[in-house]
Amino acid sequence: MTKDDVLSQKQYIEVTNLMDKPLINTARKETQAILKNWVASQLYHQLKFVAVCELTTIASILVEQGIGYAIVIERSVAGDSDHLCFRPLTPTLMTSSFIIWKKYQSLSYTISRFIDFLLQKIREDKKEKL
Repeated sequence: MTKDDVLSQKQYIEVTNLMDKPLINTARKETQAILKNWVASQLYHQLKFVAVCELTTIASILVEQGIGYAIVIERSVAGDSDHLCFRPLTPTLMTSSFIIWKKYQSLSYTISRFIDFLLQKIREDKKEKL
């Protein structure tokens, strides 16, 4: 949402806060199903979806243009916008992501470094949870 939006004053967003708002949803069917379970199937059909986006970058542009509120994974929007803010849903809505690559394929230096970075972050997260 935009930083000047009335909902930006809230610490968390509940489904009741979204009922009359124009929403921008993900195009991924799996993520739509997770959201549907979070909302409850009967309420999900009452939500007002005005756009569906493959990329969070496009969703953020639509939010900046005043089209609606994007339902995205935290920190999934590339770069920092001076005009946008993120508020988590409550109860917490969680999902998983997967990074997959071929085991014996030759990778570029950049991709190899990215995979190393991800693996390091995963190890750090595991240590923090212990």
